[in-house]
Amino acid sequence: MKRTKRTKRSITLFVMACLLISVIAACSNKENNTGSTSGSPSASASAPAEPVKEDPLKFVYHSLSRDVILQDDNEMYTWLKENKNVDIKSVADRQTDKMVDKLNLMLASGDIPDVLELENVPGAIEVVKKMGEAGLVISWDEWIAKYPDLVANNDKAYDDAVHRAKDGNMYMLPINLAAKKGVLMADVGPVIREDWLKQVGMSAPTTTDELYEVLKAFRDQIPDVNGKKIIPATFDVFRQYIANAWTKSWVKFSEDNQSLQFQFNNPDIEEYMVFMNKLYREGLLDQEMLTQQADQYMEKLSSGRVGYTVRIYWDMDTVNKALKADGPETRFVPAPPLKVTGSSIVPVYSNPSDRAFNSLVVSTEFAKDPRNIERLMELLNWNASKEGTRMLKYGVEGEYYIKNAEGLYEETPESKEEKLVQNNTFLQRTGLDSYNLTRSILIPAEDTNPRSEEAKMGTEIWEASIGEPLPLEFQLTPAGPVEQQKWGVMWSELDKWTSKAVFAKSEEETRKITKEMLDAFEKNGGRDIVNERLKSMSEFNQ
Repeated sequence: MKRTKRTKRSITLFVMACLLISVIAACSNKENNTGSTSGSPSASASAPAEPVKEDPLKFVYHSLSRDVILQDDNEMYTWLKENKNVDIKSVADRQTDKMVDKLNLMLASGDIPDVLELENVPGAIEVVKKMGEAGLVISWDEWIAKYPDLVANNDKAYDDAVHRAKDGNMYMLPINLAAKKGVLMADVGPVIREDWLKQVGMSAPTTTDELYEVLKAFRDQIPDVNGKKIIPATFDVFRQYIANAWTKSWVKFSEDNQSLQFQFNNPDIEEYMVFMNKLYREGLLDQEMLTQQADQYMEKLSSGRVGYTVRIYWDMDTVNKALKADGPETRFVPAPPLKVTGSSIVPVYSNPSDRAFNSLVVSTEFAKDPRNIERLMELLNWNASKEGTRMLKYGVEGEYYIKNAEGLYEETPESKEEKLVQNNTFLQRTGLDSYNLTRSILIPAEDTNPRSEEAKMGTEIWEASIGEPLPLEFQLTPAGPVEQQKWGVMWSELDKWTSKAVFAKSEEETRKITKEMLDAFEKNGGRDIVNERLKSMSEFNQ
């Protein structure tokens, strides 16, 4: 009986042990093979967890400088939502002369849009600085340090001087560097009648001596037009660009920027007066040059009677439309910037600038959620990249823009045709460039120049006349009370003196009048303006 009990007990323990081993094995097998029906090693490995996709980043982009009201669910909006996981509500609310008033209302109410774009008009930047000091908008410094591409083309010294607040913070991102060197295109310069050059068998003049010979040939060989004598050369306010052949520019600095001369008190202007007087006395210069109104001047160009002038490209295009009615070769074409014979001076017709024409501002309310600001900055950093800029500007390659044989983007024929239709909705429908929040520019340009054939010629021929940025201390020094009072007077007086000197009876008389002019400017405010500006520049540097 005892043996039987011992036997039963042993059997019970054995069964329990087996059950325990089975449970352990089952648990182990379950742990190692969860979700797998295969015995292969790869199938039994743990599968990585799927990342949780965030909801689209939603924000309002309120632009005080854009005026294209986009269609809901426009193509770029949809692309950004699908590919960048952002849902941008775009508000086009362009302000012109009311920019500062609009910003002040936002400051007073404390209601700042998530992302705000403004034009950097006088007074606007100061309002944004007040927003920052009031804690309404974020400082960009941390994000610029993390994403330096946001300001890759900016000039730090310029941005610090203009956009940094007194508390040391940068409350706006300076954008839209449309006047930067490498971006700014030459818009203005000498133009000459191409068909007249062919008739007299000469090339476009590059020097003052060559111009003199060409104008004489025009005078002697080009017949009257509609019963009226031709005018070898005439000018409007752009005549000062001819003076730049001697003075270099409207303002000239010493190498150390410690002295400067404006054109009205630059002694080199005497030789310009002498040259123009020579043209006048020999019947090569329009006698109405200094008295004609703008519409009279343009009418002369369009009538086909003028051979040489200085013009901005869109006026050249307007005139050429009238001239080409007589044939495609009847037109003005750009001529090289005019240099004094034997001189090394290259005249400057325009100066690039590191000025940012717009700024981006982000509200602190929107940035309360750290992921909001992190994701926004990631988007803006992509926007500032070449890849992002191309996408936002041109869209999906081949749809609205294609690359030509030179590798440059140009509009497809269908896009061009659509945009020619009156009241078309191309931009509203596609959203192209409207989501370029950083207004990034590709340097060098990657698209074709959309200007007319003649204007494209000007872009290349006049390029040598694009100078360097003016000294920062000059750009950012405001006009003082003397300059504000007398600046306009100086230039109007220059016109009066020019009339006397250019239309004088002899070279000797011209020189005498010019010297009297320089002496008068020295005594009547010209020197005071220079001294006041130099003092302000010195204080700026200190």
